[in-house]
Amino acid sequence: MAAKKCEVRSAHIPWGIAKRQRTGQNPWAAAILNFFFVGLGYNYLGFWWGFLVFMSYMSIFTLAQLESGPFTPYMYAYPITALFAAQTFYMAKKRSDL
Repeated sequence: MAAKKCEVRSAHIPWGIAKRQRTGQNPWAAAILNFFFVGLGYNYLGFWWGFLVFMSYMSIFTLAQLESGPFTPYMYAYPITALFAAQTFYMAKKRSDL
């Protein structure tokens, strides 16, 4: 934990310590949450604004469903949320503990 705070790369840490089980948040879980519910993946990673993004997304999505029917907004939402999911996955992998 101290090596992470001192920005020591895992290549400079002894082999046994560098290969230990990861204890941080799961990047796949954050990506799946952001794919289905944009913002909750950020909230899972500990960003305070994740729930605000989620509420904004759900409000816009609900209004779009009321305007155009129940299934049409999914065609537009999932390609956009896939980008957010990929971004969250790589952001979570970068934030991983050493």
